[in-house]
Amino acid sequence: MSSLLISKRELNVSDRCDSCGAQAFVIAEFTSGDLLFCGHHFNKFEKKIAKTAINIVDSRKTINAKP
Repeated sequence: MSSLLISKRELNVSDRCDSCGAQAFVIAEFTSGDLLFCGHHFNKFEKKIAKTAINIVDSRKTINAKP
């Protein structure tokens, strides 16, 4: 993945995947707006997203992490 800008935005448990409504773990920032993805849908579309996103906030490492 290319080097991307650091975003100050963080995800919380109420953020939902724009594809399926599951908890979002990735924010893909585009010039036209942001899309939120669960781990599954980001994995499925990662190569396409990385080509056009201006920034990606990836919190998949927190999946199944205990608070």
